[in-house]
This record gives sequence, C-alpha cells and structure tokens, in this order.
Amino acid sequence: MFDKGTLVVVAARTWPGINKPGGVGKIILSTPTTCNVKYILGGTDKEIPLEFVKRNEDLGSREKKQVEKLNIDVEEKRERRKKAPLKAPAKAVSVPKVPARKEVAREEAQNENRDTNQVAKKQKSQPAFKKARPKSTPSSSFPSHSTSSSSKSSSHSSSYSPLPITEALSTPLVLPTSPPPCASPQLSSFTNLLNSLFDLNDGEANVEDIKEKWKGDVGDLKRMMGFLEGQNRIFVSEGAVYKV
Repeated sequence: MFDKGTLVVVAARTWPGINKPGGVGKIILSTPTTCNVKYILGGTDKEIPLEFVKRNEDLGSREKKQVEKLNIDVEEKRERRKKAPLKAPAKAVSVPKVPARKEVAREEAQNENRDTNQVAKKQKSQPAFKKARPKSTPSSSFPSHSTSSSSKSSSHSSSYSPLPITEALSTPLVLPTSPPPCASPQLSSFTNLLNSLFDLNDGEANVEDIKEKWKGDVGDLKRMMGFLEGQNRIFVSEGAVYKV
C-alpha cells in the first residue's frame, strides 16, 4: 500500500480493451491491491493494479531523469502562468442583430404616426396664410370688353362665395370667362404649369420655382398672376402661391 500524497510513476500499460498512458502522479487512495492516482499533468486513474506503480525513490536512473524533467516542466509552466498577464476575454464575433417582428412592427407604426403628424401640422399651418389674404371681387382687376360680359361679372361678384378648402384643392384651375390681360395660349400654359406644381405640393407653389420653369416674359407672368389672384383663383403671400 502507498500513503496518500506519495509521488509515484505509473507505467504505460494496456488493459483488455483500454489503452492507458503512464505518467507521474500522487496517490489519492490506496488499497492492498490497487491505488488511485492523480496525475501531475492532469487526469485521474482509479484502481490501478500496484504492479504498474513504482515509488519515486524506487525508480532507476533513467526513470528518475525523466521524472525530474517532467517535474521541472510542470514547475516552469506554473511559473509562466503566474507571470503571464491576464488575457482579455476574447471578443465575440459581432453578428448583425436581426430585429424581431415586434420591433419591426413597432418601428413601422412609429414612422407612420410621424408621417401622419407631419401632414396634419402642414395642413393646420396652411389655412393661416389663406385667412390673411385680402378679399377682392373677381371683376375688379380688369375691365370687361362688352356689356354682356360686364353684367355676367357683376352678377358673379354678387353671388360669389369661396369654395371649402378640400373642394378648392381638388378643383383644377379653369380659364376665366372674361378676357385675360395677355394672350389666351400664354394663360393656358401658365395655368397648366401652376396645376402641375400644385399637384406636387398640396396646392402650394414657390414663386421662384414658377419663374424658373416659366419660359416666357416675366412681365406677362406677373400680369397673369395678378389676373388670377383678382379672379380669386390663387392667393400670393410671402413668396408662395396658394390654390384657392
């Protein structure tokens, strides 16, 4: 039997069906026929027959050298572990996070609410310009060229009432019944230009955009804008033109 903690060498051996390597270790339990060995280099063998185990002092010179070398290697490894700086934990490979369905649905709902709020704010801010516009009769800007047209314009001005905002935005501009201050083809192309810009921006157009897209004379452009504003078809305020 061996005492607990005795340094021993277990010979390499082959048991039936099991190939067991040998090595240097310490006794952790011993019986009259077997012993359990905890190896210095790791691992534990149980119930090793005593014929495969030798005490350290019973080794031959060659075996002793092997044990000494093994012990030195073990001590050096321990010292290196103590002196080695602590390793930072390995960085995990960043995998792009796939958003869950709930998060995607929540984000879409937030975007939809934000768009709805922006549209509502824009619609609330637009009528403020329209309330400030001066009211004028359709026939006050330009004289009529016949008695029949003047009677029509006067009757129109007496019964005139502005359309609601929603109906006005959905109603395209139509050429006025009284003759314009400039050629009819010019006014037709100008109203087409205004309608296209109104469609793009919810019944609002920038004066600079109109000047940029208008290919004709700027004087004619101003006269036509004044004519249409006099007819209560558009409203000009602070560099913008609004559809009435």
